This record gives sequence, structure tokens and C-alpha cells, in this order.
Amino acid sequence: MAIQLDITEEQYGMLIADAYIKFCYLDWSDQTNKVTATFSVWSTPTAEAEGKSCIDHIMVDATALYPKIQEDMYKELKKLDKYKDAIDV
Repeated sequence: MAIQLDITEEQYGMLIADAYIKFCYLDWSDQTNKVTATFSVWSTPTAEAEGKSCIDHIMVDATALYPKIQEDMYKELKKLDKYKDAIDV
């Protein structure tokens, strides 16, 4: 899944017709308690597989979508046998 949109690349001001914008990763920071989604912008849907460079990255604050991410991640960790007897502190 991805989205396409004509964009103007900021560094050189070039128009990229039908730029391919793909969800790349999700990051949570213990320091800021923020969740950030990062999207990569490619010139075409096949540019990444062809070894071409990413044009840009778009960062989106997704904190509101994950109000209990820290709590939920500890629950997931405790599902592993090695950590099943761990206690919350």
C-alpha cells in the first residue's frame, strides 16, 4: 500500500509526477513519549527495488494513535517465555 502525488522536490525544486509515497517505519521515543511515522518518497513505485535513492522522508506525529504504546509493548514482551514471569515496576 502506498499513495501517489505530484510533488516538488525541495532541494532542487524539481517536479516529480506521480511520486510514490510509502510508509517506512514507526518509531517511539522514551525521551519524548512521541510516536513518529516515517514515509519515504520515491520517484516511481519500482525505484526502491531498482536501487535508486529515496527523494525525501516525511515525518508524521502519530502519538495520538498509540496512547498506550509503552504499556502494550511490555505486554507483548511478557508473552515471550523468557519474560513471562517478569513483574511490572
